[in-house]
Amino acid sequence: MPVMETAHFAWSCIGDTTSQKIIFDYFVGLLQTWTIAGWWLCNTTYQLEPEALALSPNLLPVGPLMETYHNRELALGLELTGKPFLWVVRRGTDNSVGFGLDPDQKGIISREEIKKKVEQLLGVENLKARSSKLKEMAMNNIAEGGQSSENFEMFIKWLKE
Repeated sequence: MPVMETAHFAWSCIGDTTSQKIIFDYFVGLLQTWTIAGWWLCNTTYQLEPEALALSPNLLPVGPLMETYHNRELALGLELTGKPFLWVVRRGTDNSVGFGLDPDQKGIISREEIKKKVEQLLGVENLKARSSKLKEMAMNNIAEGGQSSENFEMFIKWLKE
C-alpha cells in the first residue's frame, strides 16, 4: 500500500472533531467486520480491478452481475443459506459510463460543453471494438468455467461446509 499523509485520511477531511470521530468509528467497525468475514463477494473481475483485488485474499470477484435482477437473486440466494452476510452496494455504479460535463463559472452546462463531450464520445477510435472486448471479457468471466463462475462455485462449496 502506498504511503499516505495522515491529513488525507477520510476522517481527517470532514468538518469538526465530532464528525471526524463518527467517520473514524465507522472505519473501525468496517475493519472489524472485514476481519470476521470469510469472503467479500465483489461485482467485478480480476481483469478490471487487479490492484484492488490484490489487497486481500478475502475479496472474491463474481461479476460482473450485469442486471439488477442478478444482484437481487444473489442477495436472496445468500439469505436462503441461513448464514450471516453483509450486503454492501455502491450507489450510482450500475454499469454507468460517461463523460463528465463541466459547468461554466455560473454553474451552467453550456451547449458548447455538450457539443465538445458528444464529439469526444463519437470521435473515440475503436470505441466499438473496445466495448466488444470488454463485453467478451465479462461474458467469459461469468460463463461456466470462467474465473468469476469458478469463484462463485468455490463460495457455494464453502457455504455448504
